[in-house]
Amino acid sequence: DSDEVPSAKQHVLLQRLQMVEELEFVGHEVDETGHGCLICIADGALAIERLRVTRLGGASLDVAGQVRGSVEAPEGRLTVAAKADDLAGVARVLSAVDATRWLGEALDRRRLALAPLDLKASLDFARGAAGVGGNVVLSGSAGASAVSADTTLSGLATGAGRIDAKLSLENPSAVRLLGQLGLSTQPDSGLGQGRLQLTATGPIAGDIEVDGRIDGV
Repeated sequence: DSDEVPSAKQHVLLQRLQMVEELEFVGHEVDETGHGCLICIADGALAIERLRVTRLGGASLDVAGQVRGSVEAPEGRLTVAAKADDLAGVARVLSAVDATRWLGEALDRRRLALAPLDLKASLDFARGAAGVGGNVVLSGSAGASAVSADTTLSGLATGAGRIDAKLSLENPSAVRLLGQLGLSTQPDSGLGQGRLQLTATGPIAGDIEVDGRIDGV
């Protein structure tokens, strides 16, 4: 690694993350093999081109694409792939950062039920007449549950931003699905397949209406 101190607009987020002991990056720059990272966030500006993490507390993370613009209204496209056989280390990493401590603590309580994890996502953001809008699509598995989600964002950074999201979790065992949600039941309760469907709709800066349904219990 270079001892040269990066400028204020280079590798700011990267440097902060490297302060976490369990976070290991392949390198600071993208090399001829495509390994490495190039990400910065400073003064409200965001730039992401590639980030590959070979060990994130036992997980791997690969981000590719190109995003530019402000943090509140990015433009571009990214693909994200995340895998983990054990989420204990990921929970510790998230818990070590003030902004994500709540997420790390929540993940630690569900880590056994959610592993192994294998998720892929695509993020597309573009500017239109109503401001920057975007679409985030997620698919994969968590534990034995199939995961799918589709989120549409509109009017970002205009004061009138809106979110429309759908999430689905399906598990051959409703008991296991309830465990992933933090709900307990008897293993021999006779429940079959379980499915959770959630929708969230409303203004980003206002009251978002959330509706959910669990089938098979």
